Amino acid sequence: MVQSHTNEFRTLGAEALPLTGTTMVKFRQLFGNIPVYGSLVTIELDEKNELLTINASRGEPSGLNPVAKQSPAQALKVVESEAGYTDGSLKAVPTLQYYFDAKNNQWHLAYTVENVPSQKSKDPRAPALFDYVVDAHTGAMVAVLPRTQGMEFTDPYEPRRRPWPASFRVTDIGCSEAAVDELGKEREFRCKLEQDRIVLVDEDYNIHTHDARFRDIQLDSRTFPGDYVTLPPRPWSAAGISAHANATEVARFLREVLKRNSLDNQGGRITSSINCCYRSEGKGQEWRNAAWIRSQMAYGQRMQDDKLISYATALDVVAHEIIHGLTEHTARLWYKGESGALNESYSDIFGIIVSNFREHDVRKWDWQMGEELEGTGLPIRDLSSPKRCKQPEHMEQYEERSSDFGGVHFNSGIHNRAAYLLLTAADASGRPLLKPKEVAALFYITLTQHLSPTSRFSDSRRGMEVAARTLFRNDPALEEKLKAVARAFDTVGIPSTEIQGTIDAAETERASPALSTEAQEITIVSVAPKLHIPYSADFLGDGFQVPLPKLTGRTLDESFSRGQVVGYVHFSLTLHERRRTALYTACNIDAAHMVRLGRQGLPWMLDPRIPAKVQLGPAYYAGNEWDRGHLVRRQDPIWGPVSEARRANEATFYFTNAAPQHANFNQDEWLVLEDWVLERAADFSYRLCVFTGPVLSDDDPPLRDAQIPAGFWKVVVLRDATAGGADLSVVAFFMKQTEMLHDKLGKKLLQLKRYQVTLQAIEAWTGLDFGALKDADELAWAPAALRAAVPAESYRRLTGPQDLVFSGDRRRAAGRRILPLKFTGTPQEMDGWMH
Repeated sequence: MVQSHTNEFRTLGAEALPLTGTTMVKFRQLFGNIPVYGSLVTIELDEKNELLTINASRGEPSGLNPVAKQSPAQALKVVESEAGYTDGSLKAVPTLQYYFDAKNNQWHLAYTVENVPSQKSKDPRAPALFDYVVDAHTGAMVAVLPRTQGMEFTDPYEPRRRPWPASFRVTDIGCSEAAVDELGKEREFRCKLEQDRIVLVDEDYNIHTHDARFRDIQLDSRTFPGDYVTLPPRPWSAAGISAHANATEVARFLREVLKRNSLDNQGGRITSSINCCYRSEGKGQEWRNAAWIRSQMAYGQRMQDDKLISYATALDVVAHEIIHGLTEHTARLWYKGESGALNESYSDIFGIIVSNFREHDVRKWDWQMGEELEGTGLPIRDLSSPKRCKQPEHMEQYEERSSDFGGVHFNSGIHNRAAYLLLTAADASGRPLLKPKEVAALFYITLTQHLSPTSRFSDSRRGMEVAARTLFRNDPALEEKLKAVARAFDTVGIPSTEIQGTIDAAETERASPALSTEAQEITIVSVAPKLHIPYSADFLGDGFQVPLPKLTGRTLDESFSRGQVVGYVHFSLTLHERRRTALYTACNIDAAHMVRLGRQGLPWMLDPRIPAKVQLGPAYYAGNEWDRGHLVRRQDPIWGPVSEARRANEATFYFTNAAPQHANFNQDEWLVLEDWVLERAADFSYRLCVFTGPVLSDDDPPLRDAQIPAGFWKVVVLRDATAGGADLSVVAFFMKQTEMLHDKLGKKLLQLKRYQVTLQAIEAWTGLDFGALKDADELAWAPAALRAAVPAESYRRLTGPQDLVFSGDRRRAAGRRILPLKFTGTPQEMDGWMH
């Protein structure tokens, strides 16, 4: 059963947050290597790589057989039947996960199939896009989760709304035009000149505006997004101008206020189509809705005063729908039940903030949404008074409805009201407690960093409180602002959940069967090794000793804890305190008993035995081209019994075993050298002692408040098979990465050179002392080295593994053989630190 499986956390990546100056590291929970649907663990680190917060949603599947009885192909057939596919044309990949059915309070081992267009839509408002959940044991359909997010759920022909004020002007340089939108207001906008026409493409914000020409967004889906809106023909399409200019304002808000580069945070395209129709709803050319569908905006239109008015007219509506796209790229909230209401509410909140943002006095804000699209002037939503739009304002009025996917457009009023109370919160003198941009930042951080598909209102409150503690951590008004957040949610009856997140946090109480929301033990990101088998100096056997190098002079002075050795599984290392990377690593390799294990699901971890300030954590590898380069190659210590090999695999993912390496260097050039060396070495001996480390210099290039090593070295020690194992052989290698420091495209790859160098050169560069091992250095006994005036300058250019010199033939010909020796002065292991 599932209880016997290991509870693990797989890293989803790290993201630098300019709003807070922190780094978020996210993890997905796994049981027995199977993901838990909706689980999310967020670790936040400050500028010094110190832990700030932990926020977690996790679950404990129970009573389940972890072996699926249904195949992925069988699950896909169930989905095809449910979604109306009769020709086997559905192309999707089912994913095995543990899924909690909250309605029936039951766990399932299930296949999830995401973003499936339904061929038999049950939604009268827009084309249906669903996620399907199929029980992996029985093949039963467990859940059908809607993903198409629309503006409203009302009678399609019920009248509403009124005109909207002009938006602020676009002043960006480039190809620009001015034209009138559907409200009769002149708008300035960026565009693109293509030969004899002008196209609605803003290349700065990557905004693309199309005209669907009243095609059906489901029946004619292959023709979407449609043709670009262009000039000619004259005049400009007023609906196109509204959609284009309003989308630009939302993109500018994301970039300038929230410091996000488009929806995907990578400058990705924002696509809009005007004049969309959906024949299942509406008459003629009317489709009274707007929706985020798959990866674009689709705007319908309605007849008003004998004229079609586009839903792209209203900035708040445009912002609402584009934020659905942001949600899809981040939290991916369900569009059903309380999670769906939260999804709707976040779009409502940002719709109001974006459309009012140029007005600094919130007392003058218009809290109504979409009222300009109807003749009556009545809004779809009113954040200041949800009950005006027949929405609840308190959790006591929450209602699970049979329509509208459980009432997503109804219950959103509760969370909307909390946002209004926070935006209008005032101190004792009546002055606003929070600026609109601060409230926007709180909701943005919560949505993008702390919510998962299954999150509910209480999860949003907890995320807001966690975000506030970080955003205002240096603000004297921190406590007052935290109280304002709590007051807003208390007023609408959204409960609080405990926040824990200190590095001393112990394991919390046992989780309930459902996804719980609690701080996890720090082992998520920082856990002591479960097994301790440090580097062994006598690993080669028969009296041969290969000790750890001694630290000399300044190297000793700048080492962590005077050269304290940190042991792991089959390897050990010593750290440079200021540079926060290893001075050297030492690994025992038994090539005859290697175990092949993958790296999937293994997170990079901080070592709790070492102060976090002495480790280069995830913040230094986020948002740049620098990899966490393994010093001890991942495969090298993975040998012996499988259980032991697994622990060795895990141990290589401590940040203490990483150094900043350019992505191309780490994944290509250095990797190639490592493969050459270790594969060639196996020809001479199955047992190796391997030392690896960086070359550190005061003038190394900066990486935030740290530095990037200019190069890396490796030393291999083995018993020479050509001498019957009765002799040692030592080889050393070096490779620079400085050529790549400013080369993001990897154009200088071919200029990188690999060298076999003398051990004496390594000592000169690093301040390490390898003692009598220098006598067994094969390159030092090569004719070129013997002729060199300065032996430390001797090197050998490598073009392939055939160039490597491992045999001690030349040295033995000169009458020198390395006999078994006992070396002294091995640094003290940190056995006393083990728990």
